[in-house]
Amino acid sequence: MQLNHLRALVAIVDTGGFNSAAAKLGLTQAAISMQIKRLEEWLGFELFERSVRPPRLNNAGLLILDQAREIVDMCDKFKDSAPVSSELRGSIKIGAVTGLSHFFPQTLSDLRKRYGHLQVQIVTGYASDLAHSVVRGRLDAAVITQFPELDAELISRPILTDTLVVVAPRGYAGRSDIEILTSNPYVGPNRNSEVGRLIEQALKKRRIKIDPLMEFDTVETLLMMVLHGLAVGINPRSTIGERYLDDLYLVSFGSPAIQRTVSLVQKRETRRPMFLDAMYDALCGVATNGDTRAQVA
Repeated sequence: MQLNHLRALVAIVDTGGFNSAAAKLGLTQAAISMQIKRLEEWLGFELFERSVRPPRLNNAGLLILDQAREIVDMCDKFKDSAPVSSELRGSIKIGAVTGLSHFFPQTLSDLRKRYGHLQVQIVTGYASDLAHSVVRGRLDAAVITQFPELDAELISRPILTDTLVVVAPRGYAGRSDIEILTSNPYVGPNRNSEVGRLIEQALKKRRIKIDPLMEFDTVETLLMMVLHGLAVGINPRSTIGERYLDDLYLVSFGSPAIQRTVSLVQKRETRRPMFLDAMYDALCGVATNGDTRAQVA
């Protein structure tokens, strides 16, 4: 749970709805809805009666509202009395799998605006290697695709759940994922990557026979191959830049669509908790406020 989840809850009640709360907090309605969803998941129960419009607090929501308001007010007062945010200074070293590099330009920009003296070094690699580097203290944390065997010394903080999509030229609109994959050359992520292994397992389970043309390490390679009509591919939806969408057809891979979780992993006991909290909040902000205009069939 994050403070902004409680802040969203209080804003919805104070303003009378999700839309007005979003306007007050400078977020989209989708972002507010996601924050409430994550709060409910953390608590283990729903807070709103959604059978009415607009949704209203249920009994459980009413019971925790005063506590949520008290926490938000207390944190606001603490922030006012604490040193200014620009005093958070120093450096952290963060790992990231190659396919998640698109998160960092905006994340680092947001951090620089808020913490002008905080320096961040980014190191890329495979998820398992980066997680081991965090355990050994070579990295402060890593942004990775979650995999099942996480070291006991580490904790995982989810950033977003991402849907896998088949990527094809716009002319393939209306065709199923199987039709597209079995009738075209295929390019996919490196099979040594977590997402590559996830795709490989799904293809085998669904008995989809592909005609592999090449593996790629950067999303740009996939997009250029597809845009030139040379192949089709599979990749997480969040990695596909909005500027390409008018020329692409995206269809969910699987029904329901196969998903992956992107997380920040760090040691349970860390020397830089404030630094990593700042990084995590910035990453979640970028993930929550991402452009959602693309339609996936």
